[in-house]
Amino acid sequence: MVTTLPSTFTVELWAFRSNGQERNVLIDSDEIANATDEAKLELIFLYGQNDNQPQQMRSVSVGDVAFIFSDGKPQRYVCEDVGWRKLTLAEYVRHTTELRAGKHYFSGGEYL
Repeated sequence: MVTTLPSTFTVELWAFRSNGQERNVLIDSDEIANATDEAKLELIFLYGQNDNQPQQMRSVSVGDVAFIFSDGKPQRYVCEDVGWRKLTLAEYVRHTTELRAGKHYFSGGEYL
């Protein structure tokens, strides 16, 4: 029996004023071996829930940012009401700045 090590994905928790606390989400390497980035993000959300992978922090939610390495570069994705949206570096900086200032994120890039 061959056992593979899980792959670790980092999610910065920003919703609910979590201020970028990092949550590591473990996914079986076999499960993501040929997965697209979109499929990986859905698995990150699934396994980022405390029902599936209990941790002493909250689950992945809207406004949180997941990192996926593609071609050796980190790609940033914000969790939306439905699915994920890729962030440029400038969008990521704005996102984290707005949330650090106490604003709340709403899907589509709206802050209140």
